[in-house]
Order: sequence, then structure tokens, then C-alpha cells
Amino acid sequence: MIKNKSFVVIILFILAIIIWRFNVISINEIRTRKVTSASMQVNTDLSVDSSFKADFEFLPLKRDPFNAVLDTGPREPVMPQFSLVGIIIGRGSALALMTRPDSNVYTMKKGETYMGMKITDITPKQVMVDFLGKKETLTIWH
Repeated sequence: MIKNKSFVVIILFILAIIIWRFNVISINEIRTRKVTSASMQVNTDLSVDSSFKADFEFLPLKRDPFNAVLDTGPREPVMPQFSLVGIIIGRGSALALMTRPDSNVYTMKKGETYMGMKITDITPKQVMVDFLGKKETLTIWH
């Protein structure tokens, strides 16, 4: 058993020496290779072949695609997204049942403000809201 292991180690050692020798020869060949003067010649003929037709056209860019400029200017606040689901009218008061996209239901009464949106009026079929001076009407479609 030990003879087999030592034989394998010797074979691997010989293979490593062969690979190392091959790499040394290749590196020396690359170092000593001389560049021929023919490969150093530069084509100075700048004439364009008239039969060549390009399939593309270079257009000037409106902006540098590699310069990621973030828009940091002031933004106008956006009205929160609410849907009117129902209206509850009782003795002397009314409640609006509103949902947000996260499926949470909110009960709001006239004069309440939530996320900058103020309930200005509640009628049996609609709710009027005011968001930063913009008036909007939410209605029930039943």
C-alpha cells in the first residue's frame, strides 16, 4: 500500500517538473521573441472605401450615460392614495371608510387630517378632501 502511494507521489512530482519546465520555456520564448519590422508598420492610408456602407450612425448624446446625476431638486408632495369604500351616516355625524393600497381601513370624520389630506365634507355618496389647496372628490360607485 505504501509503495503505491510513493509511486503516485513520484509520478505527480515528475508531472509538476514537466509542467514547470514547459512554462519556463514558454516564458523565455516570449521574452526573446523579436518583433519584426513588418508587424510594426502602420497603415497610413486614410482613404475611405466608397463601397463601404455603415449600418449605424453616431448621434451626439443628450447626456453622459456614465454620469449618474440624481435629481435632487424640490419635489411637489403627492396626495396619499385612498379609496372610498363606504360612508356611515349617524345622528349628527358622518364617517368615511377609506382604504390605502396596503389594505388598511381608516375611519375619518369631517375636519380630520391624515398625511396632509383633510376631509372637508362628507355626503351620502361622496367625500370631499383638500390636499395642500387641491380639492378632490371621492365617490362611491354603487
